[in-house]
Amino acid sequence: MILPSFLFRGAILMIAMGMALSILACQTSPLTTPQPSSESALFREAEEHDRQGRNDRALDAFALYVQRFPNGEKAPTALSRMASIYLDEGRYEEAPPLLERIVLEYPGHPEAPSALFDLAALLSRLGEYEKSNLKAEAFLKRYPDHNLKGEVFLLLGKNLSLLKR
Repeated sequence: MILPSFLFRGAILMIAMGMALSILACQTSPLTTPQPSSESALFREAEEHDRQGRNDRALDAFALYVQRFPNGEKAPTALSRMASIYLDEGRYEEAPPLLERIVLEYPGHPEAPSALFDLAALLSRLGEYEKSNLKAEAFLKRYPDHNLKGEVFLLLGKNLSLLKR
């Protein structure tokens, strides 16, 4: 049987539209990860990236957390984790500002004493012995009974012996 031409054209149009829809459905979207909206979800995402060794993504997620929630409960921890990642990667110069930020912006947080000690130790490692001593002395004034006190005295002794050379 011969189909009228208008039916034939309609069938071709329907086939073309079906092919176009099928092509559009198969296209991949850009690799943008939806950003978690809640404070805890964003921190968990950052932790997951960190656990899986995706350092760049972890750094971005922790930085975003601190940017969005500077007064968030885990902001000092996020800064500390960022500093740890930089240290693990050997990017030593990038960690001190993060540790300093913990000390200055979150002095009452449980992360603050270890951040101050880590800052003093890192400055010593970078050859900044006088700056390291200033941070170590600040530690002893702020946290005279902290369990890192002995480590701080060792660091001061090491710095002083290296300064006398």
